[in-house]
Amino acid sequence: MKRYIAVLAVIFVVNSGLYLSADAFQGDTTFYTIVITSSGDDSIVNAIKQFSDITKADENRWGFSWVPVVGSTIRDGMITKVREFLRVCRGLSLASGGFNHSNVFLSTHKLVEVCRALSNLDDQGRSAQALLGKFANGAERNLYGPELTKFIMNIRKNKDLIKPLCDQIKQTKVTKSEKQLQTQRNLLEVNKLWWQTNQLRWKMAKDMSTQAYKGVKWLAQTVNENSAPLLSAAAMWFVYDRMFGTRRPAAQ
Repeated sequence: MKRYIAVLAVIFVVNSGLYLSADAFQGDTTFYTIVITSSGDDSIVNAIKQFSDITKADENRWGFSWVPVVGSTIRDGMITKVREFLRVCRGLSLASGGFNHSNVFLSTHKLVEVCRALSNLDDQGRSAQALLGKFANGAERNLYGPELTKFIMNIRKNKDLIKPLCDQIKQTKVTKSEKQLQTQRNLLEVNKLWWQTNQLRWKMAKDMSTQAYKGVKWLAQTVNENSAPLLSAAAMWFVYDRMFGTRRPAAQ
């Protein structure tokens, strides 16, 4: 399955014109051919990060550059990251020029991938410039600076080119998410109302049971407390009826 995805990715790369611009063969010809081996909105970003992944954390490492040996190692590592980023850009028409968005936008899904790739390249370009400013010597700035600036300008130009489409997709996703969130809220309200209704029913049933229990208890207590006087009154009535009550005549 992974091999099948990789083959499709290579076909997409060749047909879309994402890679191998003519600018890659001017001057330093070292470049990386980015092959997409995953799926999803970040598939191109993930492929780029296999070769270059400059982050804000790299910029913050300059604080230890003054330490002997350690500082030299950090400096060399940061300059290497800049070189790796340049090699990625040389093989990407998204950065090196010749970007034809009509060939890339095969579907909305592919457009999302390209939007995210350009955003990632822009972020890495900013960090690469910061690394050159903090770690590179004069010769290295002259060697890498102009090419890096050219790539960053191309990235931002292409990013501006498709920004309206990217914003439209983003807004569509936000609207869809808001609708899903509202649906979940409505469901929660329904569940809450159902729960409150059943709580009220349970309370009413509990109150009725309590009142019924109190009534039965009161009746039992009343009968128990008045059983002796009632029995006495019944006995007296029986004696009175026998002694003074009207008797029925005897049958003939």
